[in-house]
Amino acid sequence: WLEPYLDHLDTLLVRMDVRVIICIFTPPEDLDLLPAVWRYIANRFKNSSQIYGYDILNEPKGTVGQTKVLMHTCHNTIRSVDTKHRILISCPHSNPSNFSKTYFQERDSKCLYVLHMYSPLKLTHQGVYPQYPPPVIYPTARCNKAWLIKTLKPVRDFQVKNKARIFMNEFSISTFADVNSRVNYLTDVISIAQKYGWHWCYHAWRESLVWNAENEPRVLKVLTDQFKKNVL
Repeated sequence: WLEPYLDHLDTLLVRMDVRVIICIFTPPEDLDLLPAVWRYIANRFKNSSQIYGYDILNEPKGTVGQTKVLMHTCHNTIRSVDTKHRILISCPHSNPSNFSKTYFQERDSKCLYVLHMYSPLKLTHQGVYPQYPPPVIYPTARCNKAWLIKTLKPVRDFQVKNKARIFMNEFSISTFADVNSRVNYLTDVISIAQKYGWHWCYHAWRESLVWNAENEPRVLKVLTDQFKKNVL
């Protein structure tokens, strides 16, 4: 199942001047196979200058203990063949509330610790699921930038305690939200990330109309203005 996707990635890397994070979204049914999968991927791309890093597993679903063991094992497996590229490590569900339980690799400065920011869900996922109907407005007296900072405090605490590098590689608000709420939410989330020195990627580019920032010029401008400040 893996080979055709990697062949496709090779083709894209030749055609496009981009740097790529390889991420496993759908793991093997037997998770014990995941380290072997990463050994194969790392061997294949270890000399590629277009690979930015390896994201071990998107939003791990296991317990804290299971996730830590999986991250540890895959990290060590990748490092046995590739010491150059960054490794992205996740806590369960990549959720800010779980960040204190993240596996920390203190001897590897090239690790990044993954955050997905979709809080509150009733705002970011309005219209996506029936239980989150629109309209939900941002900001309000109860849900505002101060609330976001409080929600993200476990991530900031982990960062400060461990001198860790944080990568908020997913955040968004659905296109069912009104334009002002989308602009305000994205502006506040990005400003927090920039203040704390976090890496970030918007979810998602042309993957789904639900998250498409290009459908509204004001929303897209929030991102493009900030892209100019980012460096790899």
